[in-house]
Amino acid sequence: MSWDEIDEHARSYLLSFIALGFDVEDGELYRQSDNRVLQDLAFEIGSTTNFSEFEAIYGFGGETNVSHMQSVVTQLADILYPQLDEPMPTVIPVGPDQDPHVRFARDAAARMRYFKVTEAFASFELDDAERDLFRALYDELTEPDDVDTDDLRCEDAAEQLLAFVNDSSTAVDADPSTRDSLVEKLENGGKEPIRPRVRFLDRNANEAAFDALIEAIPGEKRRYDAHIDSFDLDPAEAEEIAREIEIDHDGYGFQAPSSIYHRFMTGLTGGRCPPPSRRRTSPCSTTPRTATTR
Repeated sequence: MSWDEIDEHARSYLLSFIALGFDVEDGELYRQSDNRVLQDLAFEIGSTTNFSEFEAIYGFGGETNVSHMQSVVTQLADILYPQLDEPMPTVIPVGPDQDPHVRFARDAAARMRYFKVTEAFASFELDDAERDLFRALYDELTEPDDVDTDDLRCEDAAEQLLAFVNDSSTAVDADPSTRDSLVEKLENGGKEPIRPRVRFLDRNANEAAFDALIEAIPGEKRRYDAHIDSFDLDPAEAEEIAREIEIDHDGYGFQAPSSIYHRFMTGLTGGRCPPPSRRRTSPCSTTPRTATTR
């Protein structure tokens, strides 16, 4: 397919899009190859990804050309582009075949954030499975009205966890590897008190942003080398503070994009790529070299 044919294909698509109600005054039309802001965003996204991810998600291998990989990060940039002026919830209409792009974009958006907000119970860090198990354990331990939460210690929780997983009457359940790793961390915690908290993990923040976050967190807090613990915030409040600080210090503050999926009419599959013998660009997309965003 020649560049002239690609341009004509894109023009026809955009005219149809406008006929269906796209407001060219309220929205934005751009050509990927002419949009330097988009290209810079794609470069930043590319710096957070590696070839093993392309291999796992798209089946890329040694024969995959660089342009094919570049087209993927450019489409990820298309998905996040509407949030450059202001982080906001976005819904991306895609075909089911493009679902990997949306999932990949969600991962990229999270990686580019300055801070990750999580729940914690002690000074050590937990993975997602361990955190879910610890939450169930903590709920079981604090359910009785007469429990003094100030007396809860990590080593005691380790003993209770081993007892609970063998008791079918409790809500605590976990796979053995998660249980064993959490027990080990709790035992290593020894006499450290268990105190629920919100944790701000430093992902990509510069020093000024990290210091500003410390100042912005109200109430009791504790600073560590790579994270800050807050004892008086709920997760939603913490997430909002983290995003505000990030934006104030030249970060994006992306929100994870969502998606809706097209349903084609009977007989239409959405296939638009020419045969390999005629293809001069890779890969094909709905709007080669052209994208639309709101």
